[in-house]
Amino acid sequence: ERVREKNSARRIAREEERERRERERTMPYESAPPFIIIVGAFCAMAGIQYLGNDVIYGKPKPMGQDDWDKKLVERDVRILEETRLKKEQDKKKKVSGYAELNKGRKWFGIL
Repeated sequence: ERVREKNSARRIAREEERERRERERTMPYESAPPFIIIVGAFCAMAGIQYLGNDVIYGKPKPMGQDDWDKKLVERDVRILEETRLKKEQDKKKKVSGYAELNKGRKWFGIL
């Protein structure tokens, strides 16, 4: 009888061990949905920020800029604006070459 009890105890222990192994194998499948949700939410937030910057500013957000980089951008904008204004003034002033050469002169020396 003791042998039977020992065998039944071993059988129960083996069955419990098998069930424990099965539970351990199913664990990654159970943890996958929350992980997928977390990663999906993170990617969605980053995508929304990227699209927002793209729509509002027309370009991706500049990363890692310090004061020097910002001042260079301000300088470039100022220089471009100055050259644009200079070109507009030149277009307004532009007259024919003949009139520019003979500015202040009389017409054929008569008038």
